[in-house]
Amino acid sequence: MRCTRSLVLVLSLACMVSPLLAADPDDPPTDCRYVHVVDPCQNDLLVFNRGEPFKRHNIPLSAGFAGDFVPDGVDFATVPGKRAGFSFVTQGPFLRVIDHSKADPWRTIDVELDLDVPGLSMTKIEAGLGVDVGGDKVYPLYATGRLVHPGYTEPVVVVFDQEVLLADTLNLAQALIATVPICIEGASCRGTGLDIAIGEAQPTSDLRQQAYVSVVDIPPDGIRVHRFYRLDWKAEGAFSVGLDPWNDEGVPYDGLGHRSTGLDYDISGKRPFGLFKNLGVVTDLLDGTATCPLIGDATDLEVWGPGASGPASRYHFVTTLGPGGDFLLGFPEGECLDGDEDDLKIPVGDFPRALAIESSDEGEIWIYTANKDHGVSAVLVKIGPDGSLTQVNTVDIPFEGCPSDVTFRDPDIASCTQFEDQSDLSEPDGPDVPCPPGSTDPACLEECPDGGCIQVPTGRRF
Repeated sequence: MRCTRSLVLVLSLACMVSPLLAADPDDPPTDCRYVHVVDPCQNDLLVFNRGEPFKRHNIPLSAGFAGDFVPDGVDFATVPGKRAGFSFVTQGPFLRVIDHSKADPWRTIDVELDLDVPGLSMTKIEAGLGVDVGGDKVYPLYATGRLVHPGYTEPVVVVFDQEVLLADTLNLAQALIATVPICIEGASCRGTGLDIAIGEAQPTSDLRQQAYVSVVDIPPDGIRVHRFYRLDWKAEGAFSVGLDPWNDEGVPYDGLGHRSTGLDYDISGKRPFGLFKNLGVVTDLLDGTATCPLIGDATDLEVWGPGASGPASRYHFVTTLGPGGDFLLGFPEGECLDGDEDDLKIPVGDFPRALAIESSDEGEIWIYTANKDHGVSAVLVKIGPDGSLTQVNTVDIPFEGCPSDVTFRDPDIASCTQFEDQSDLSEPDGPDVPCPPGSTDPACLEECPDGGCIQVPTGRRF
């Protein structure tokens, strides 16, 4: 069944889910392991939760002026409190604030016009934990992208205050912390920001926070160069941009068709790692040391592990494309992918280009890959006491579209979206059904009168 109003689609995937994923029916979930997936082809946000049957719905992002742009990046809010389940989506110059229990975006901000950042187009985002600013906690949201000028684009990072974005009444004058052009002497100030990763808060007395930005520089000669820039938020409040000596020259970049977004900190927030697409290596951005070349054309990177000594200290997970297939690779930090038992090589859907990993550091982890031509793959991996990696299960979640980003949240809050029974879920290949305003059809995901639609434990309806 398809709801033609707002292009909302609710799918039942029970038939595709292994019993390994089944939840105890007598133990209803109270933890919200939500996954959000951005789909620029369908111009919407896909919401689902871990476990059988990956119940989900779509939040359309096509309405209004923002609908003229495609969504690109997504991340969950990190502010504790009543907005803990909210997320942010970049959509060209627009920033969407999402309450995933609703059928439409909760708030839309035109950053270019409302916050006076002319020519802005945002790509990836990352929400940071609380930073001490004058004795108060500030929760920054970093977005990278570009400023469009006549004849060229300039890479940029825009930093927002999450609490202001999530307030009941939006104070536009306080929403923007900084606009930082990624431009330094000796390197091109032309190009675009691809990805951003945020380190720990207050790493030194001189810094509030440090981040790294993946940038494709496009100088006037047109030869694209890939670099990772360091972004420092100084204790006095200013931002500065730098290049580490090993990265001055950068690496040639052969185009944006297979755009690499591989950039991540380890769980400590102290060590950043980046993925050079053309070299096919994972690089420690602090000193420039790199892994052995990977198989295929690498597209994204996630770092998992507590970073302590021992067999399960830190692992790199990388998605790759290649003539022999598209894969999720996993291997210990500092080692080559050589086929040992502590390596992982799992086929995933066509054209994987974004990764998200469950935040747990226990023996089993969920890894999600957003595949441009094949929906989402959910992979359950067990890490043994000896550091071995074992594939427990893989579930493909196909849908029409071309997902570009995926993010995972595992908060300890009781507000999971739960359908009342399996009959409330519609089949993916059913006929189109109109959804008039005020419909009580659960598939329409609309606000409903008492006794109708879908309940969530918080008492909200949608």
